[in-house]
Amino acid sequence: MERIIRDAANKQDEDKTEQDRILARNDLESYAHWIVLMIKECTESIQQIVGYRQQEQIKKRCDEVLAWLNKEQVDTTFDCLC
Repeated sequence: MERIIRDAANKQDEDKTEQDRILARNDLESYAHWIVLMIKECTESIQQIVGYRQQEQIKKRCDEVLAWLNKEQVDTTFDCLC
């Protein structure tokens, strides 16, 4: 009985860690999408703050982050299926 309780407590800790990881991933993904949208929608006002080259660099980095997140999601899904 004690082992069952201990295992349940460990599982709860693992679930909390996984939940925190998922929330952080979702926050990063939302932020990257938001930045890309702001660059597309507010080009004129953003150009007053940063130049075109910087906008392109920012967009490229956001695209890299989104690609990495998608790759990680596929890899994690594959791990779960094994």
